Formats: sequence, C-alpha cells, structure tokens
Amino acid sequence: MDSYIYPRLNGDLEPAQYRLSPDEIAKIEGDEATGDTFCLSKNSAVPRLGPPADDALFRCGCGKTGVHINAWGELGTCTWVYEARSDLRRKSVREAINEVFPKIRAMKYQSDSPCKSCQVHLFCDKMPSTFRLEAGDPEKPVRHFCDTAVARAEQTLQQKVAHPYGIRD
Repeated sequence: MDSYIYPRLNGDLEPAQYRLSPDEIAKIEGDEATGDTFCLSKNSAVPRLGPPADDALFRCGCGKTGVHINAWGELGTCTWVYEARSDLRRKSVREAINEVFPKIRAMKYQSDSPCKSCQVHLFCDKMPSTFRLEAGDPEKPVRHFCDTAVARAEQTLQQKVAHPYGIRD
C-alpha cells in the first residue's frame, strides 16, 4: 500500500495536510499484512534495524528496475524523479536507460543528513525527489516519513525504536 500523499510537483505542500498520521499508516499496513496471505509471504523477511550498507541517495528501485516516460518523451527512473532524464526523441530506450540508470545509482549523500545513517531506513519510504519538493533538499529528512518509519518499526518488531531525530512524542 502506498500510504503517502505527496506535495504537488510545483512544490505546493497543501496536499500533505491530508496525510494519515504515522500511527494510522502503521496500523493499516499491519492489518493488511496480517489479513492477506500475499502480504504475509511477500513480507516474510522482516526488516531489521541498522544503518544502510552504503551512502546511496536512492535506496528504492530507481535506476535498477522500471522506467517512467513522461508526456514529453523523456525517460526517467520514476514519476517523481527528474534528477536524470533522457530525451527519447533523440535516443533509443536502451541508450536512455544506459545514460539515466548509472546517474541515479551514482548519486550519493553529500551531507551528514540523518537519513545517511538511519537505523530505520528499511521501514522508510524516503524518495529524494519528493523530499526535494517538500524540504527543499533531497537529503533533508521529512519528519512525517521519519515518524512513520519509527511507527512501522515499532509495530513490526514489537519494541521501542530510537527516533532518527532523537525525539519522542
């Protein structure tokens, strides 16, 4: 389930006010997983706490699996990702993929963002491109995503988890 409501592509944050709370998201996802045998088998490997293996900025499937082609014929790695695009009016799909995928995979954290070494990163839906829209910087954490990752981790692992910001509400 994709439980997030994202900012508009122009950076307007108004849609974010309609988000579910992190606890509501974790509860719905937990209810879905326990009532759906597909979810149970898909999620049979329980994520663990711990820092990321590397400093890759994109920890999702961007630059690894699918592509997105927008209305202007630009190939990218995701609907939201505009950090690297290639014009299919001038290149083949293969050429575009060979150009765009390595650029995305090569993007690394340049700052000491809490996301770079986050212990709950496997529970987080961080997308650098949407964080750029919402926080003005693809490396800067968005509190709602951090809170949701903590709520998911605590529900899944049945234990208290340290918040990436070092806070507790």
